[in-house]
Amino acid sequence: MRKTITLLASIFIFSFAQGQAWITEIHYDNVGDDANERIEIFAPAGTSLNGWSVYLYNGNGGITYGSSISLTGLVVPNQGTFDNLNYGTIVLSFPQDGIQNGSPDGIALVNSGVVVEFLSYEGSFIATNGPANGLTSVDIGVSENGTTTTADGSLQRSNTGSTWIATSSSNTFGAINSGFDVLPVNHYNFGVSYKNKNAVLKWEAYTSHSTIYFEIEKSTDGRSFSKAGMVNAKGIGDFSYEYTDAHPGTGFVYYRLKMVDYDGKITYSEVARLKITGDKNVFINNIYPAPATDVLNVQINSQRVLVTVLSIIDLQGRMVKQKLVQLQPGNLNYQLHLKDLIAGNYFLRLQLDDEIITKPFIKQ
Repeated sequence: MRKTITLLASIFIFSFAQGQAWITEIHYDNVGDDANERIEIFAPAGTSLNGWSVYLYNGNGGITYGSSISLTGLVVPNQGTFDNLNYGTIVLSFPQDGIQNGSPDGIALVNSGVVVEFLSYEGSFIATNGPANGLTSVDIGVSENGTTTTADGSLQRSNTGSTWIATSSSNTFGAINSGFDVLPVNHYNFGVSYKNKNAVLKWEAYTSHSTIYFEIEKSTDGRSFSKAGMVNAKGIGDFSYEYTDAHPGTGFVYYRLKMVDYDGKITYSEVARLKITGDKNVFINNIYPAPATDVLNVQINSQRVLVTVLSIIDLQGRMVKQKLVQLQPGNLNYQLHLKDLIAGNYFLRLQLDDEIITKPFIKQ
């Protein structure tokens, strides 16, 4: 089930890319009964929200919970401009206990099926279904609790977006967050594609006289980035840029731009994600019977050697059974005993190095 929300926006300035959206404020827990649970999203004015959506993730098992929220319409500002661009915030409100209280839990912001951000609080985890399947969440590093956080508190993105702060009683939903370092937006339309076994990064940018170069940063987990290359700025004005990474690796690869000025000012782009599957070499061919009763038979075709785990996950995201398996090249058969499981719906999960394979089944 999906919810559809058409939203208007209030404006503030931030150093993100035109046409991009980001999560900038969260409230999920407070003293007493949870209240005023909300998520704030930032986007430049005029950004079409068609195709954008928000998914809530249970960190215990890594599965989605509740209904995904579809966003529609255009972001509309209501005050001011900066660097000739207007900005807006979108505030999503939830019922009491609509957002889980962590240890950990997460939120995915998705554009046309591509995860733009996958954030979590009270720890990080790997998603096992939905659009973030296989991704590791980015722990924002701050949290709320039922002892000191009031119903007016929140977690807010601060500085240039790289840090978060916790406020016990002063949320700013719909307005600029306290402590923002306001920077102009100078790069946009940043994307990456896979061609001839290379990762090809392309972007357009308006650069001023103070811009020196773009540093390309790369990550395999979306959290820890390192320098992959550099492209010099072409001068003052609008220009197109391109960079080729001849050794992108496999699995999920993440890229971002770091624009450096003469005065030392640094501006980061949004993160672009690329999935490089290569030759898929492990498959779950079949699970049976359907529905299962006492035993679940699992047939796997493997083309590599790997020690891994077959797990059974319930609908609350809890791991209820697991089996250590040794994959070898060929067709393999495994059995999982289900006598101690109650009847219901479950997921079979196979953890690989670069992906997670899940299959639903019913225990009768």
